[in-house]
Amino acid sequence: MEWELDDMQFECKNDFGTSCLFSKPVTYEENYIKKSLEHLTPIFKMPKLQVNFLTLTNMEERDAFFTESRIKRDLDGLLPDVPLHVKQVHFFGYDMDNVIRFLSAMKPGYLETISLEGNQPLKFTRENFEAIFKTDQFKQAKEVSIHRNVIFSVEDLVNFSHLKRFSCALETIMEPKKILRILDIVSTFEEFKSCDMSFSTQMYRFPYIEKFAEAVGVEIPDGPQETLTFCYQRPESNEDLEFEIRNAGFRCYIEIYVYSNESHESLIL
Repeated sequence: MEWELDDMQFECKNDFGTSCLFSKPVTYEENYIKKSLEHLTPIFKMPKLQVNFLTLTNMEERDAFFTESRIKRDLDGLLPDVPLHVKQVHFFGYDMDNVIRFLSAMKPGYLETISLEGNQPLKFTRENFEAIFKTDQFKQAKEVSIHRNVIFSVEDLVNFSHLKRFSCALETIMEPKKILRILDIVSTFEEFKSCDMSFSTQMYRFPYIEKFAEAVGVEIPDGPQETLTFCYQRPESNEDLEFEIRNAGFRCYIEIYVYSNESHESLIL
């Protein structure tokens, strides 16, 4: 419940069913971000602070929708002087320089999951992603998710060899042998558990499933197919990979999972 009385605002809300919280918001004439940081910054500088999940979202300032955005430096003073203990971090809307700047403030090894998203394709590209690959935070992470605006080649997947799980986009794949190359690379990842990838087909309903099934010798029903699932045996391992490719019109999706071949009956390549 919220109400106003004599130009003052009041709020009373349920505190998870255990009690009632009553507060009277205080009005400040200063910039709202500046005032918020006065309260937030000391928290990040607390010794031994540990955070399970941290989301950093950059909401750009513009005079109008189609005008150039302004660079904001409001969070410059937020970074602590000692490594911040964060388990999972999610970036949205930041360029590569700012992503690296925030990553560098997080303790490598403690940081397990990195997620990168953005609403502007030019915020970061494959060319400047090398800087992320070189950070200790990325090298010691366990899971990484990257927005599909960043297009990787199949051979780029070797950079994910230490990860348990990852998600990314690939360049357009026209030949089945390139998809088989994905399996060759991923099957050597010792810590691998699962991944999902996608790529633009450039042609609506291009017969990827049919061409790939023919290349690997898998029999499929006549007519257009949307999904193909099969098993791929990992070299020198008791585990197999379950591979699924799905044709969704102008985009194909690939999912790969690890499972034990002792309890699964499927075609194994």
